Amino acid sequence: MIDITKAVSPPLILGELMTTKQLAEFLKISVSSLEKQRSQNPKAPPSFIKVGRAVRYRVEDISRWLDDQKSTLINQS
Repeated sequence: MIDITKAVSPPLILGELMTTKQLAEFLKISVSSLEKQRSQNPKAPPSFIKVGRAVRYRVEDISRWLDDQKSTLINQS
């Protein structure tokens, strides 16, 4: 699993929640890109939770989602 806990500042621990801004900074994309993806397809990854009106992302869910995004190269030798 990809360890994103040290990639954001301050470092996170598993079980913590990331804000949309933290996740956008980590992924090097805009906050609006995440918001747009969330509004167009709320069931699509990365999964999120709502705490009141605030949107949060579980560190474990993001790590798992990033693992799923990896592509593997097939050696055709």
